[in-house]
Amino acid sequence: MAIRHLSRTHFDTADAVEMPAGTTAQRPGSPVAGMFRYNTEDDQFEGYTTEWGAIAGSGAGGGSAVERQTHSADGNTLAFAIGQSITDENNVSVYIDGVYQEKSTFSVSGSTLTFGTGNEPPNGTNVEIISYASVPATTDIGQVQNDTFSITTPTAAFTLSIAPTNKAHTLVYINGVYQEKSTYSISGTTLTLSSSAEIGDTVEVESRKTLAPTGLTYSNLESDLFTATAAQTSFTLVNGTPATKSQTLVYINGVYQNKSTYSLTSGAIVLSTGADLGDEIEAVTMEGLVAPSISPQKYDVSVISASANAVAFYVYVFTANLTLTLPATPEAGQWIKISNRSGVATCVLGRNGNNIMGAALDLTLDTATASFELIYSGTAQGWVIIGQ
Repeated sequence: MAIRHLSRTHFDTADAVEMPAGTTAQRPGSPVAGMFRYNTEDDQFEGYTTEWGAIAGSGAGGGSAVERQTHSADGNTLAFAIGQSITDENNVSVYIDGVYQEKSTFSVSGSTLTFGTGNEPPNGTNVEIISYASVPATTDIGQVQNDTFSITTPTAAFTLSIAPTNKAHTLVYINGVYQEKSTYSISGTTLTLSSSAEIGDTVEVESRKTLAPTGLTYSNLESDLFTATAAQTSFTLVNGTPATKSQTLVYINGVYQNKSTYSLTSGAIVLSTGADLGDEIEAVTMEGLVAPSISPQKYDVSVISASANAVAFYVYVFTANLTLTLPATPEAGQWIKISNRSGVATCVLGRNGNNIMGAALDLTLDTATASFELIYSGTAQGWVIIGQ
């Protein structure tokens, strides 16, 4: 039932007006300019002009929010709506039935993405387009975090290291295959798949949350495309200059590569296993992302009374004689803060294959009350203690 008012309507109450809500698939079949609703799948308000788009100030952030569009292909259509105007194809990621599409297969003009002739998505496939405005607001991106899970028992729920702003700020891959956002949900730091991952699967989640924009800038996404020689492992980036591996996405022949399968070394992507002759390697990097010059005021704090495995960017408070095992594959610049309140001088930091202060030895704390910070500096010195 449609209700029309010919004059201004005023609600004299401190309550709120509830807008129509639903998934992307539940949008009105014949939309008209001026429609406004809440998208429960993307966790943001959206409006319709000539196409659906995020409303500034909604859950995804400012006017340069992450936008997601899904389309059902008919086998003939080449052009698809992006949902917002984009100036650079590097700011768009496209998936057909969960398989990443190299940027050489399409072009972008305004709010339209067009596949090249011969690259038409097959009939019945699902086309998902994720786009970022060319200059997102500083609060739109914030902290980037990667979590990798190796499945030993069928699992649907996963605890992430950070709480992403909303589902639009997550990328999920199972065995390197992108998972459409309709296949999972987000609640705080918990990500729940609609179907459990199976034993032997590898689940990787990239998530982002907003931070106060103190010293944070974000300019653009960049892309580098390579054709591999036989057994080639190292690919020097030309366009992208990521600061850490968490700011990279690597695809081989359109298949996403888990971050455990490569390293970022001196501006080059280095694969742990050489590519085959003729493989297409694409590296997408988050160009210009700079960590805040002043650390956020809130830290993740873990008060422990038993041996545990450490996670980067945590504060650990020891309350008993224990061993804290440091991360096995840290990246330069990651830190861990320690506060020993156990009353004993025999707590241990396990090096987990990395050096501590340049030595291949675990570190036994020599004081019963100590507070200090560990920063990973690279393979030579490993974890370095500062501020003791």
